Amino acid sequence: MLFVSPQRMTSADRDVANNALQAAMGLTGVDRCKDLVALTAVEPEPTDAAAAIEIASIRRELATAKANLDTVRSGAAREEIEPLVARAHKVAYAPLLAEVLLASARAKATSGVSRDVSIDEGTQAVVAADAGRADGTRAEAATWLIRWTTDAGRYDEAERWSRVAEAALRRAGDEGSRKAEWLAALAWLHDAKGRAKESAAYFRDALDTSRRAGSDVRTIAGLERDLAQEEAGLGKGEDAERLLDDADASIVASMGEEHPARIPFLHARSYVAALANDNRGALGWEKRAIELAERVQPDNSMLSHSYNNACSELHSLGDDAGALAYCEKAIASGLRVQGPESSHMGYAYTNMGDVLSGLRRYEEGIEYFTRAIRVNEKNGAEHETNFVHALLGVGRARMLIGKPREALLPLERALRASATAEAESPEWQAGRRRRRALHSGEGAVGDESARATCRRARA
Repeated sequence: MLFVSPQRMTSADRDVANNALQAAMGLTGVDRCKDLVALTAVEPEPTDAAAAIEIASIRRELATAKANLDTVRSGAAREEIEPLVARAHKVAYAPLLAEVLLASARAKATSGVSRDVSIDEGTQAVVAADAGRADGTRAEAATWLIRWTTDAGRYDEAERWSRVAEAALRRAGDEGSRKAEWLAALAWLHDAKGRAKESAAYFRDALDTSRRAGSDVRTIAGLERDLAQEEAGLGKGEDAERLLDDADASIVASMGEEHPARIPFLHARSYVAALANDNRGALGWEKRAIELAERVQPDNSMLSHSYNNACSELHSLGDDAGALAYCEKAIASGLRVQGPESSHMGYAYTNMGDVLSGLRRYEEGIEYFTRAIRVNEKNGAEHETNFVHALLGVGRARMLIGKPREALLPLERALRASATAEAESPEWQAGRRRRRALHSGEGAVGDESARATCRRARA
């Protein structure tokens, strides 16, 4: 159906368009069609008193769940949102249903649930937003779908969602925070394609847009953090450090040194140090992130990633005995907060396999590498470097315990998987790690310091 913007129409044009629309749609009344704005306005809330009370109740509870999402407490958010989905379906107010479905998809994505689940629910959110003519929510849902389909390596699909988001933003006339989020998602997509310079440019545009819109401190600081990590990847370590200094100082000034909002910024400092091959510095920042999370928010979804990163750093420094405790914590925390089939668990299991192999506990190492392989298979992640690393881990461990024939199959499979990944995945070709929001980093195949960096969780 074609809609013409009322701002570009004369009164006579509007009358002609109204008549044409009525004829085309076969409407029996003309009340709503006399005003084209009504056709594109968000669906009005039900006038029924019981429905209105339920909508208000759902919105209050959704606000609490979103607050937990903002502070990276995805487990709590998922528990709070799950019953709201059924209630929103029952009340049948499309704009609210779209908001609830999007929040549910975000909570699941942050928890490391299968990407397809979040993509499916996010798509449902777009459909509901369409039904309720809620362009702002439509743009927001499409923007998240850019990120999730990018994370799944489905770049053409991400490009399509980008166009959906752009069109919705134009209709909504949003030049503020939602536009900044869209630009940041495009940065994510370009990074995944190995286009780091373009990615950094999009992040700068997103940051400038957010500042012009007067966004809150956390939003602006978050974009500074994202840009810092991109600049660090481009070898601009000093620029990255300045951005992180500014971001962290803003968070401390507005929320205090002990606020859980600081956790992702300490985490980002660790990531930037790792990119500079400063493993000890990276470990130090990660330990600070862990200590803060354990003190103020032990159910923070990022804590399991920080444990995993500390394990990886200690392994790269040759301290497998020290790494073991962090690996155990990463697995326990990941199982509790994100579940056994989350993508995070693949990285946690792989790191545990490395550490156990480093301690010459090869049979136990093989068990954890095998778990990592199964998680990757379950999530359709055979194109991931972590999947290849786990296969190589099994093969290498079997060689070391004198079982070369049993090593042959996983090693051959690793070669096939890596060849496919190199052919299909731009980030392999560019030697880059795909960005992840609150997910553990990629497991590279190479020297220990490279693996430590590539298996890290990027804030």
